[in-house]
Amino acid sequence: MTVVEQWTGATAALLRSAMRMTVRGFADHLGVSPRTVTGWETGGGTRIPKPDSQEMLDTALKLADRDVRQRFAVMLSTQSTIDRRASPRPPVPSAADDLDVTDVRQAVWLAEHLHLLDPTSPTVGRLVNHPDWRVRAGIGRAAVARPQVAPLATAVDVLLSDDDHRVRAAVVAALTAVTSLVPHLDRLLFDENWCVRRATVEKVVEWNDPGLTKTACIAILDDPRWMNCRSAARDGMQRLLLLAEPRRYCDEFSDTTWKLLRENTTGHRRLAPETETILRMAARRSPLGRLRREAACDAPGEPLAAPSRPRAWRRLRDRRSIQVALNVHDIEYAVDVATAVAAAGCRLIEVGEPLMKAAGTGAITRVKDHLPEVTVVAAVTAIDKGGDEVELAAVAGADVVFLSGVVDPTSIVGACDTGRRYGVPVILDVPATATLEWVREVESASTGVDGLCVSAETGLVPVGQAPLDRAEILRQHTRLPVAVAGGFSPHDRLDHRDWDILIVSRAVTDAVEPQRVAADFVEMAQRAESRRG
Repeated sequence: MTVVEQWTGATAALLRSAMRMTVRGFADHLGVSPRTVTGWETGGGTRIPKPDSQEMLDTALKLADRDVRQRFAVMLSTQSTIDRRASPRPPVPSAADDLDVTDVRQAVWLAEHLHLLDPTSPTVGRLVNHPDWRVRAGIGRAAVARPQVAPLATAVDVLLSDDDHRVRAAVVAALTAVTSLVPHLDRLLFDENWCVRRATVEKVVEWNDPGLTKTACIAILDDPRWMNCRSAARDGMQRLLLLAEPRRYCDEFSDTTWKLLRENTTGHRRLAPETETILRMAARRSPLGRLRREAACDAPGEPLAAPSRPRAWRRLRDRRSIQVALNVHDIEYAVDVATAVAAAGCRLIEVGEPLMKAAGTGAITRVKDHLPEVTVVAAVTAIDKGGDEVELAAVAGADVVFLSGVVDPTSIVGACDTGRRYGVPVILDVPATATLEWVREVESASTGVDGLCVSAETGLVPVGQAPLDRAEILRQHTRLPVAVAGGFSPHDRLDHRDWDILIVSRAVTDAVEPQRVAADFVEMAQRAESRRG
């Protein structure tokens, strides 16, 4: 087993990396404060932990499982920049050649950390030919970063022809140089799997190389399967053709025209001036309200106007706002209620899940086109990462997306990235399994969540507490605006409680006079805000 005679901040950081822990998680594991761990790792990692901390680190390494110790050994044996006072006892010379790649988890880790291995070693060859596709995809992504190394360049070529489409798609998505794609372009554009085709065309769009774009367009236009595509690759194909010939395709590809204009508005993309002018002119004459609204938006909109910017939603913190959820099934009735609610002064209108299930995303479009001045919140449930749901809602006209069903912070990132791309704030429903650590993680800048909502039991407080109680506790641990849903009535004593956004539904939608009830809620919110101020 590897032995460290004297720990430094650098070697402690290597152990934390091998254990795949955050600073906070590593600190909890050792029984020290996160500030202590951060102190070790700052200043180049030359700081030497105190004797009791040395013992803690020794114990952590000793009790670590075999995979962690092996990862630590490889990282330590190849580390050349750590403080020379750390004197590790190398595990075995050429340890990389003797590593076990039959364990899939270990093999995936080695593949993703290819820079730790000698590219000419037998281990690399075994990883390239590993029976598990995840290993081959991992080494393909890592090899792309070192195209100047002949064995790795050969590995990329081999993996771009891999039998498994998941490997081919992963390697294409990781490519960083036009020259690495050109020899394979025709074959990849006509791949048997749409996932690979999608990755290829998205890479061509990303690079925006004139020669590559022209070649790809010619190939696509010659293939009727591309032009009749209904898979996720369709978006990339339309982007490519629209950017190459905007005047020809701007009216035909309306959704993609909207996406490009919105991305230009949010700064995610910078369109060529001529292309932007053509797309904006086409949008102005479009019969679609969302395109006309986007054409009129030369810069990011004002607070809670399209496109609704995340920071505008965050400004709702410490204010009192009413959000009416249209949890009904009839779209005509929903539009009538929304009209009454807007007349009562409510600016946040939610297209609830029952309405979405009954009328699809067209319900979002209908409400937004009928009431362009209000902020339309789309309530969607995501099973996986949520990015697709956010995009569908944004394209339909949603100003804000209320997302439920996603718990893993790494999955939340994809949804929030899509939200930033289209200038749409993403609000998360706090799940029943939530902890304070989960709240801190999703609130971090790297995640990008813009608000939280308490609409079900949450793990932050005892089961059975009222939604307002849970919202008040949650607000103590976050600076994000907190929305709360719970079957409220305008007769409830709500103006004395601590909340930012109150979501009401049946009290308004089931009322004989929705406008009067909505006005009562708005008046109560104004009273509560003045009392808070």
